[in-house]
Amino acid sequence: MTITFTIPVAFAGRSGNQDPALLDQDFEAIRTALSGVALNASDLILPRAYAAGGLVTYISGTSISVGPGAFRDDADSADLRLLATTTMSNLTVGWVVGTGQPKIRTGVTLANGMTLHLYIIKRTDTGVVDWFLTDETPPTITLPTGYTKCRRWKS
Repeated sequence: MTITFTIPVAFAGRSGNQDPALLDQDFEAIRTALSGVALNASDLILPRAYAAGGLVTYISGTSISVGPGAFRDDADSADLRLLATTTMSNLTVGWVVGTGQPKIRTGVTLANGMTLHLYIIKRTDTGVVDWFLTDETPPTITLPTGYTKCRRWKS
């Protein structure tokens, strides 16, 4: 059984915010409004166009890391959440799932001055969420096999 109701809550997080702690504040505001109802953050659907966290850190010419974050996908149809920092190493070879793995689209060769687009992506069949770099211009991008949800985060 699904119960739907509206609760007026002021959200602390805003699109593009780099502070993942704001996500916890948002969920705490909802928990307070629902006092007595047991909910986990993963039980709640993120607000429309929500984006928090995902701080990108340069490591080297071929490695970056992206902090934890929570986002709504580009179509606003799915939540995309990563709870840990993901390190993308060896960006000279094709995309592989998991932290410490290359995250660049297979076939892309890094070059000076090139623009890469960073996406958070999700497989709806397994629930796996990961990061993906591509040189393709939105909205036409080729996601890794099985991934159907995405949100462009940085360029």
